[in-house]
Amino acid sequence: MFPSSVTQALNFDLAASSFLNHLQIERGLAANSISAYRRDLNKFAVFLKDKQLSDVDPETITHFETSLREANLSVASINRVDSTLRSFFKHLQQEYGYADPTLEIAPKKSARRLPKALTIAQIVSMIDAAYREGQPITTRDQAMLELLYSSGARVSELIGINLNDLSSIQTDDGIITTLKLRGKGSKERMVPLGSFASRSIENYMVRVRPELAAKSAKTTSALFLNSRGSRISRQSAWQMVLDAAEAA
Repeated sequence: MFPSSVTQALNFDLAASSFLNHLQIERGLAANSISAYRRDLNKFAVFLKDKQLSDVDPETITHFETSLREANLSVASINRVDSTLRSFFKHLQQEYGYADPTLEIAPKKSARRLPKALTIAQIVSMIDAAYREGQPITTRDQAMLELLYSSGARVSELIGINLNDLSSIQTDDGIITTLKLRGKGSKERMVPLGSFASRSIENYMVRVRPELAAKSAKTTSALFLNSRGSRISRQSAWQMVLDAAEAA
């Protein structure tokens, strides 16, 4: 447990703040990851109510897990919360000498589910629905959807693409367009693009991107630009996908 002086000084809010700062500053986690950790800690704080950190023991953790199951959380969600608590109390143990009450937590097995994939017809209908006559910027939206489908990129990877990430290679079978993507942990991978995606990107770069780029005083290397001429945000790109799905 904490020494008595630390126990009195470190309430749950201070402990959570210390942990989240550690994740952000020392481990360099992304904002979305930090938010997920914060939500899990908030669930635990609500469960504790007025209970002190110094009173948390393995039985408390077990009762908390039971409350999550009674709230109909999935096994995967409960495992995620458990993982957060293990990291949280490990941090408190290392920084403040707190006895870790999570050592007896064992991850629960969850059923593996195959991801649901859209059919080719559904993908085509989304791409078609993304374009709207009289709105040239939707040519960009079509190119983004074509690229997502052709490359398997995440939306976060899509918005990070720069012009020089595209390249062409001459082969015996013709010209192959390749794309460099930056994934989690700044890992890079090269992927080939299909002909439909290549043509759609070229159409966007010739017809639309120059006008968008001219709207910004700063030159940007980003492939996909917003209406102000700067790199499109993750939120805007994802909203475009949702809008195209709804329109389809």
